[in-house]
Amino acid sequence: MTKDAPDFDWFLEKLLATQTGIQAKDKLVREVAVVIWSNIHRSIDVNAIVREIPATRRTLERRFRDQLGLTICEVVAIA
Repeated sequence: MTKDAPDFDWFLEKLLATQTGIQAKDKLVREVAVVIWSNIHRSIDVNAIVREIPATRRTLERRFRDQLGLTICEVVAIA
């Protein structure tokens, strides 16, 4: 990344800004955000994310949506 490129903290703050008062304290939510950020340079789908996180797709989707008010697919689309 270049010096002027946003970092992961910027990306996470961008996600958190989508909903007032939400904090990504959930470890799985943060892990999903890390996978999305790590693959921001290429196209990634939810199945690829699920393969990297030790949880079911349903659990990841539910926790992500509960914490951020967005689905994983929506976040991948804006990343």
